[in-house]
Amino acid sequence: MQAFIKRHPLFTYYTMAFAISWGGILLAVGGPGGIPDTPVILLMLGNDARRNFANYFGDPASNRIAEFINRPNWREEFQDDGQPVRYVLNAFDEPMQQAGYPSARQNLHRICAEGTSVLQYMLAFYSKNPAGTTLWRECMKSLARLDTQGSLDLN
Repeated sequence: MQAFIKRHPLFTYYTMAFAISWGGILLAVGGPGGIPDTPVILLMLGNDARRNFANYFGDPASNRIAEFINRPNWREEFQDDGQPVRYVLNAFDEPMQQAGYPSARQNLHRICAEGTSVLQYMLAFYSKNPAGTTLWRECMKSLARLDTQGSLDLN
């Protein structure tokens, strides 16, 4: 074991840091089943929507949006809305609510390019367990306190 650590110190460091941090989080929430039904979903609605949405909309063969939000007729619905990010977010949030999750609107966090307000992506947090929501909000508060440079837009 020591020989492996000496040969691969960087790999060992990052593996241990990952194991300790995530192990600590699992212990804090009561193990792997501590907060059931609590997904964190990365919504690629910033860069992807700005760069590619027109292509998805204009190409009848493109089914990327339809598959993501499970709406084959999304193009007609989108024309009534006209705002790609809002439309996709709402279309994703509605079935999550139908599945019993509260809307992620209160637990939605924008991640912007460093030093700008340019949206890169959003983290949507869904939890049927109030403890999960409390933990998420406390984590976001902690991150906001650590962000002294203003590079993380978490609101």
